[in-house]
Amino acid sequence: MLNNTGILCYGSLISIPGPELEEITINVIKDILTPFRVEFSRLSPTRSGAPVLVPVENTGAQVQGVIFVLRDDISIGEASDRLYKREINAIGSNLKYDEGRSEMKVGILKNFSGLGNVIYAHFPTNINNMSPSLLAKAAIKSAKDEAGKKGRDGIQYLITIKKDGILTPLMKRYEQEILRILNVKSLELARNLVVIQNS
Repeated sequence: MLNNTGILCYGSLISIPGPELEEITINVIKDILTPFRVEFSRLSPTRSGAPVLVPVENTGAQVQGVIFVLRDDISIGEASDRLYKREINAIGSNLKYDEGRSEMKVGILKNFSGLGNVIYAHFPTNINNMSPSLLAKAAIKSAKDEAGKKGRDGIQYLITIKKDGILTPLMKRYEQEILRILNVKSLELARNLVVIQNS
């Protein structure tokens, strides 16, 4: 098994890998604890500024993820290309991952969970002062924008990762702040309210 390559997923990638990754995945290893901490420390430009999880050093928490086990014929290079395109919302394009030019970096874990190489997406942080208020306002704003129409907004992202059992130190207060601002009882109602008002 050590010859296999895998992709470690710790965000929306768990439930929404996209067709290019689905077609090369032969198995899924569940209940994997990330060897690094993650937190909502990035506002994603491909999601209209929605908060997303990225690896962090001095905050956050290790979270439950999964590993997509890839076909034997898939090289680390091809896996990196497909992961990169999925993460920047460019599935179907001819883009290639370029370590020197890509903002997203591909991390590699050697001999991890019974696999020879496990890669993961590593975007840099771009929020200096994280707070539930900042995150909630950014999520709501993204839902009002184009990302909301495509289901790529911050509220939907939060709904998705909650269903996958992910929990970080900021998540509960972040969610509560969204509900407080919009005066609703659930994230689903919050998202429906914002998207319908702006459709």
